[in-house]
Amino acid sequence: MDDLSFKADTHLNTCAVLSLMGRHDLAMHHAQSAIMIVQSSLLMELMPDTVSSSKNKNKLQSHQEEIKKDFKDRVSILAVSYHNLGVE
Repeated sequence: MDDLSFKADTHLNTCAVLSLMGRHDLAMHHAQSAIMIVQSSLLMELMPDTVSSSKNKNKLQSHQEEIKKDFKDRVSILAVSYHNLGVE
């Protein structure tokens, strides 16, 4: 996954800190930002590639294996982000 998806982690951590400080309005904003980033990164990664050359098929296969490794982590971040949004 690209660096964009890891920005969601930062928003999620910022949400937690702001919530502890009693800044729930800003914490909610950061939870929403994390949700939007993770959702968009997952959708971009899971969109089918329309190029069908053999070179690109090998590249696509290795890319799909990388997606499987990070998928559970990204979905966990998404779930925690939704939880934090609900709490805020």
